[in-house]
Amino acid sequence: MNHTFVCSFRMSTAMFLDICHAVSAKNKYFERKVNVAGLPGFATVQKVTAALRMLAYGGLRTGLMTIFVWERARSLSVSMNSLGQ
Repeated sequence: MNHTFVCSFRMSTAMFLDICHAVSAKNKYFERKVNVAGLPGFATVQKVTAALRMLAYGGLRTGLMTIFVWERARSLSVSMNSLGQ
């Protein structure tokens, strides 16, 4: 399993866990909390993994660009439909 982790994240498991502990010590968002239903929320490891993937692959930027492109296509469609009437 460690080989799979190293291939996915290109770092050792120990280094990743050190990063998780350091990040959660600096920012309380990364700590595991109980949600409104009383169930445990996302773990620190899950939150750090999501943050690293967003940094590595531009997750937020890509998502925003998709929304902008969709909105532009929709507005162009509305404009074309109003011209046809």
